[in-house]
Amino acid sequence: MANLVGQKGYRKVENYMRKVVLADYWIRTNPSTTPEEIEQLNLKQERRREENAAFHIVERVIAHRDLDTGRQYMVKCVHLPSFLTFHFADGFQGND
Repeated sequence: MANLVGQKGYRKVENYMRKVVLADYWIRTNPSTTPEEIEQLNLKQERRREENAAFHIVERVIAHRDLDTGRQYMVKCVHLPSFLTFHFADGFQGND
């Protein structure tokens, strides 16, 4: 992480590491943590992954453009209010 110092977005990465990754590590390695607490932590992580996956479901395609690297589509994702961006087709799934 030392090579990220001074880069754009470093503070976000640092805060994520402190709040999520290190907190998870300390809970899992604490000898007084019960198996039930670890199972609850696992369920919470799985729920968070499922919620994040929902942001990659395309509601509709607005436009497309052709680049040297391939075709990009301007899409509206399901759970994003009005955020329209260009994305390559792979990595997204439709809701039909």
